[in-house]
Amino acid sequence: MNYYYLHDGTEVNREMIKQAYEEGKAVLIHTTVAGGGGVMRLMLDGIMVDTREQCANVIDEVWSSKPVTLAQALAAAYSDRKRRKA
Repeated sequence: MNYYYLHDGTEVNREMIKQAYEEGKAVLIHTTVAGGGGVMRLMLDGIMVDTREQCANVIDEVWSSKPVTLAQALAAAYSDRKRRKA
């Protein structure tokens, strides 16, 4: 079974992501992690952000972009396991 989660841990389904993508509200959130790699997560609110060059540390920077394809949006939210609630 496929599980999808937004950047804040909210569980969503494929149809919710598809609808947001079609309405132009799907947003990819990019961050840099220690060691120089990157992480990409999904938001469905349509709000674009960019804190690059505004933070003292590159790890604190966040920026967004629109997914080019629905598959890209799904991949940003995909997880192969159900997350446990704390």
